[in-house]
Amino acid sequence: MKEKFYPSVIKGKNFLAYFLEFFEKPEEYRLGINYITSGNIDQAISEFKSLKKDMSVYFNLAVTYWLNKDYIKASSSFHEALARSSGKDKKRVTFFYFQSLFYLSIWYFNKRDFSRLEDVLQETSLISLSSWKYSREDMSLYKLMKSFLYLMEGLIYLKNNDSGKALKYFKISLKWNKRSPLTFYYLSMTEGLLKNFSKASYYIDKGLNISSGQTCMVSLKKLISWYQKDEEFKEKNPFLSVTEPDPVTTRNFSWILLMEGSPGMTLKYLEEGISSCPLSSSLHLYKGLALEYISHFEESLASYQKAFELSDRGFYGDILLGRAFYKHSLYIKAKEFFEKALKKECDSVTALLYLSEISVKEGNYSEGIKYLEKLVTIKGEHTIPALLYLMNCFYLKGEYIKALEVSSRIFIEDRELFYRPGIKFFRSLIYLDMNKIDNALMELNDSLNFEPVNPAALSYKGFIITLKISKHKFIKNFREPLSLFSKALKIDFQCSTVYLHLYCTYHLKGEEKKKQWALNNLCLLDIEERDVKIFKNFFPELYREITGKIKIKPSVKYGLISSLPEEIFTDNFSPFKMFAMSGEEEILFFYHSYKMFLKETYSYPMFLLAGTLYAQKEISLFNIKTYKELSGDNHILSDIINDFYIKTKDRSPQAIENYLFIFSFNPDKVNNTIFLAKLLREQEDFSLTSLAVYEKCWTLKQEDKENLLALVRTLLIHGKECSIDLCIQIYLSERQFTERDRLLSFLVKKFLSEKNRSYIAQRIYRDSLRANISEELKNSVIDFLSDIFIADRRLDEFALSLYLNKYRPDNKELTVLCASALIMNKASDKFTGEIYRKAWEINSLDKASFLMWVYINCRDDVTSPVQTSPVQTSPLQKESLKKAFSIILSDIERYTGHFWYDISIKIINSIAYMYLSEERKDRKALEAYKRAASDNEKLKYYLLMSALENKWYEIDSIEIYRYFFDREEVSRELREEIVNAMSGREEVESFFVK
Repeated sequence: MKEKFYPSVIKGKNFLAYFLEFFEKPEEYRLGINYITSGNIDQAISEFKSLKKDMSVYFNLAVTYWLNKDYIKASSSFHEALARSSGKDKKRVTFFYFQSLFYLSIWYFNKRDFSRLEDVLQETSLISLSSWKYSREDMSLYKLMKSFLYLMEGLIYLKNNDSGKALKYFKISLKWNKRSPLTFYYLSMTEGLLKNFSKASYYIDKGLNISSGQTCMVSLKKLISWYQKDEEFKEKNPFLSVTEPDPVTTRNFSWILLMEGSPGMTLKYLEEGISSCPLSSSLHLYKGLALEYISHFEESLASYQKAFELSDRGFYGDILLGRAFYKHSLYIKAKEFFEKALKKECDSVTALLYLSEISVKEGNYSEGIKYLEKLVTIKGEHTIPALLYLMNCFYLKGEYIKALEVSSRIFIEDRELFYRPGIKFFRSLIYLDMNKIDNALMELNDSLNFEPVNPAALSYKGFIITLKISKHKFIKNFREPLSLFSKALKIDFQCSTVYLHLYCTYHLKGEEKKKQWALNNLCLLDIEERDVKIFKNFFPELYREITGKIKIKPSVKYGLISSLPEEIFTDNFSPFKMFAMSGEEEILFFYHSYKMFLKETYSYPMFLLAGTLYAQKEISLFNIKTYKELSGDNHILSDIINDFYIKTKDRSPQAIENYLFIFSFNPDKVNNTIFLAKLLREQEDFSLTSLAVYEKCWTLKQEDKENLLALVRTLLIHGKECSIDLCIQIYLSERQFTERDRLLSFLVKKFLSEKNRSYIAQRIYRDSLRANISEELKNSVIDFLSDIFIADRRLDEFALSLYLNKYRPDNKELTVLCASALIMNKASDKFTGEIYRKAWEINSLDKASFLMWVYINCRDDVTSPVQTSPVQTSPLQKESLKKAFSIILSDIERYTGHFWYDISIKIINSIAYMYLSEERKDRKALEAYKRAASDNEKLKYYLLMSALENKWYEIDSIEIYRYFFDREEVSRELREEIVNAMSGREEVESFFVK
C-alpha cells in the first residue's frame, strides 16, 4: 500500500478545521471539500479538476496539493489562480503564491536540488508585498520567509565559491530578521572562510547573545578563537567542554585536533559523530584525513569516497581523491582525478604539480614537459622546483640544448644563488653527454667554487682529468685525479660515483687488485643511471664488464610535490570551507527555520514546512534527535522519525512508543504496522493494545502465520472483550494454524451461550463435531442442534446424523422425524428398518415408512432370475407385501417415479415371485407380473397365462404375446389362443406371422 502524507497532516490537532478555512466554498465545490474531510484527497483533486477552471478552482486545487505535499503542483496552481484574480482576491492569492514558492524552495533545499532551487528563488524575488495591504500577522510571516529565502540564496553562492555575494545575501537576510541566530552563524562562517576572524568573532558573539545554548555556535566561537590563537583558548581537547556534541561541533573540534597533530584521538570522536550523522560529508572527509595521517591510506581513500558520495565533489574533492590515490601508488586513478580538477581550474598549481610528477614517474617525459611548461608560467614557490624537473625531463629525453636553456632560466629565478652549485654541476653532466669535456670542466670548476665539498662534483672533475690523460700520448700521471677521488671519499665514503671513476682509473693504470677493490665497493652501493650512461659513452668495454654486477637507480629524485606545503593543501578543507557543502548544516537550517516559525501566530506553516522533509533521500540519527525536539503534536515529524526507526529496525522503548503513536493515527501505514506487530510478538505481548495491531497486520498481510497465531492467542486471552466478528472472520479464512481448534471451541461456547441459530453459527457447530475439541462440548453442540433441527423439522443428512445419535424407541416424535429423514436419505439397513416399523406403528397412515420397512425386509434371493424352487414366505411377510403392493398400485406414478423406483421395483419383484411360487394367474398376479423386472422364463410364462386368463389386451401386452408367438416350442393350441386374444386389433396384426 502506498504511504500517504495526507493522513499525517489532517490528523494534526485542529489542523484540518483550521486549514479548511482557506478554501473557496461555493456550493459546487462542496463535494471536493467533503472528499478532503473524509480523507480521500486523490478524489478531491479529481473533483476540482473536473470543474470549470476559474480562480477559485485553481486556488482550491493548490491548497489540496499542499495537503498532499505536492509543492510543485501547488505553486503552479496558485500561479494559475493569480493570473485569474483581481481586487481583494489578487492580494490574497499573491500571499499564498509567495508562500507556496517558499515551501517549494525548502523542498528543493532538502532534496539538494540546487539548480531548481535557484529558479524558484528567482521567481520568488519578483514578488513583493506591501505592509499597508496586509495584516500584521501576514507581514510577520512574509518577512520571516523572506529572511530564509535570502539565506538559501547566500548558501547557493557559497556552494559556487562566491563568498562575496554570499555575505551580501546573508546581510540582506539579517535586515528581514534581525533576531536570527542562524544568520549570524552563517555570517561568522563566511567571514572565517575569508580569514576575517575578527569579523567572524563579532558575528558569532551576536548570535550567542540571541541563542547562547546552541552547541554548534559555541564550537564555532572556539574554532575562531583557535585560529586567532587567543589566550583564552588553552584546551588541548575541546571535546571535553561538551557532553553531547552535535555533528557540527564534532566537525569543528575534530579539525582543531587534526591541526594540533592528534589524528588518533580525533578518529574516536569522528566515529561517534558519523554514527549519529552518517550523512555528514565533512565528518567522513576528516576521518579520511585522520586515517591518512596515521598511514592507513586504503581506509582513508574509502572515507574520502564516502564523503563525496554525500556532497558535490568539486575542485578540491578531485584534488583530495587524486592525492589519496597517489599516496596509495594508484597513479592511473590519481591522474584521472587531477585531470578533472585541472578542467575545473586550468591554472591549478596543485593539479599541475601532481600531474607532472606522475608523468615523470611513468616515464612519460613528453607529457611531463607539457604540464611543467604550463606550471613554470605561474609564478610561486613552486617555480624553481618545476624548472629543475623540466630541465631533468629534457635531459632524460636527450634534448640537451633545451635542458641547458631551462638551466639558464633557473639562474634568473634563483636570486639567492641557492641552486647555482647544483645547476652548474648538472650542466657539466649535460656537456659530458654532449662530449664537450672542456665545457663540462669549466662548469664543474664553477660549481666547486660555490660548493667545494660536493663529493660527486670532485669525482667528476677527477674523471674528466682522467679522460684527458687517457687521450694524451705521453702523460700518464693519474696523481691529480686520484687525489680528487681521495678527497671525495673523505667527504662521503659511500659515494658510488667515486668508486665507478676509481674503477676506470685503476683499469687505465693496470692495477687489477685496486680495480677489483673499487668494483667490490661499487657493487655494495646503488649508482645513478645518469652516471652509468656517461661512463658507458666513454668506456663501453668497461661498461660491459660491470653490466649485471652493479645496482642502478633512477636519476630523477622525486620531490616536486614537496614544494606544496601541507598546510596550504589541508586549509582547503577547513570547517569554514566545508560548511557550505556538508549535510549537517542543512539539518540546522531546518531546525532554526522551524524554531522561528513556532513564534508565529499561524500554525499551518510548521506542518507544511515539516512536509518538505519528505524530499530528503536519507535521514540520520542527528536528524531524528533534532526532529524529536521539534515534533510536539506535529504528526508529520513523528511520521518521518518513524520512517527512520523502521529503516534502522530500532527496538528501543522510544522507538516502540513512536510505532504505537503512528499506529494510533495511521494504522494503514503498512511498514509501521507490520514491524510493530513483529516487535510485539517478540515481546510476547498479548495485551488489548497489541490486539488492534495484530488485527490490522492480519488484514494487511493475511499470509503472515506468526502474526495470525499471535492474533488468535490474544483474542482467546481477552475473549469477552474482543470482537466475535473478527474471530469468525479469522476462522472462516480457512488458514491453518496451531490454535485453530481452540479458536473454534471459543466460538462454539460463545454461540451456545447466545443460543445462536444463524447460518454462520451452524457452520461453526458442524465443524466442531469434526474437530479436536472436548467431548463434553461436542455433546452440547449435538443437543443444541438436535433441538433446533427437530423444531425446524430438518430432514437433511446432517440432521439425520444428529437424530440417530439421540434416537430412543420410546420417543415418538423423534422416531417419526428419524423415519422421515431416513426416507429422504434412502437409508436402508436392519437398524433403520426398525425405525420405519416403529414409525408405522405410531402412525398407521405413514405409507412411506411402511414401504421402507417392507423394502428392507424383502429377501434378495426371491428375485433371482434362476429361481426354481418355491419361495418360502411367512404369513406376515405375505400380508406386508400385499399391502405394500396395494399402496404402490394406489398411486402408481408416485411410487414408480424417480425417488421411489428402486424401492418399489424390489417390492414388486418380491410379490411377483411370491405369486409365481403360488402359481397364481388372477388379476393381482397379472399386475405384479407385468411390473416385475426379470428375465425369469417362468415369470414370463405366468405373465402370458395371466394375461390370457384376464383378457389383457392393452398395447403393453403385445410384447409378451409376440415373445411366445414367435417361439417354435410353443404349442399350436397356445398360439391359436394368442391369435384369438389379439384378433380384430389392427395395431397388432402386423406382429403375427403364420
